[in-house]
Amino acid sequence: MLVENSYPQDTRVRNEASLLASAGYEVRVICLRKPGQARVETIGNVRVYRLPRLELFKKTPAPNPGLVQALLLRIKSFFGYLVEYAYFTTACFLTAACILIRHGFDVIHAHNPPDTLFLAALPFKLLGKKFVFDHHDLCPELYLHGIGPDRACSQSCWESLNGAASSLRTSPSRPTNPTNKSRSFAEKGARDYLHRPKRTRQAPHGPGRASLRLASKNKCILAYIGSLNPQDGVDYLLRSLHQLLYTQKRDDFYCVVMGSGDSLEDLRLLARELRLDQHVELPGFVSEEDLQANLAAADICLDPDPSSP
Repeated sequence: MLVENSYPQDTRVRNEASLLASAGYEVRVICLRKPGQARVETIGNVRVYRLPRLELFKKTPAPNPGLVQALLLRIKSFFGYLVEYAYFTTACFLTAACILIRHGFDVIHAHNPPDTLFLAALPFKLLGKKFVFDHHDLCPELYLHGIGPDRACSQSCWESLNGAASSLRTSPSRPTNPTNKSRSFAEKGARDYLHRPKRTRQAPHGPGRASLRLASKNKCILAYIGSLNPQDGVDYLLRSLHQLLYTQKRDDFYCVVMGSGDSLEDLRLLARELRLDQHVELPGFVSEEDLQANLAAADICLDPDPSSP
């Protein structure tokens, strides 16, 4: 499995890898390395190979950027993503080649983004290995929102190539939204399990015991869990809480924003500027135990996604 994220922190990939391992498959995951993580280790019968993280430039805009700043950010973002994706795709290929020589494998399974990982899988497909494309995110729409139509068109081509190269396209759970569900790769030669509901199974689960720390605040607990990137709209969430507190004069709430991403530090700064310190916390990435406890304590869960492609 190839994934440009951390393992076992990526729950979707962890669930798939763990399920395959429990069914008797030998699973190896190539992923990014967080500070303090081992370069190679075995987690629950899944062998994990971690690659150093490379980030050339910060890609979040400054508040109210001028024309020159916006143009410079766009150029830096373009070259930043180009180099980072090329690095990770190449590193995945080299690591997979070493695994093939030492242990062998039958299937190479790529989780997007990026949509360039089929390039790492293609040489092995030519050797008779199967390629599975695990469709997590709609990258063309993501780039259309964040960078522009030229990058979106490019990403659409990459997405199509993934579909053409894959023996199977799948999704880690249910389709995340109607746009994702309607995107079909079937005509490009890949079997698409998103459109085969009788062959798809989903295991629902819910949070456990509530956080005593949050419950003891005796306030309405609001919770957000997800990525903290420019397209996720969490800045709108913070501004709405500012209105709730200072315009509506409501102070009977406490909001916990769980997750990490490019905008985490910017959002922490924005929360301070909006004087929300006593009503909002942004702890970053939290453990599975804290996540479940915080969700169990929540009265309202929030989804601030703005309207976008």
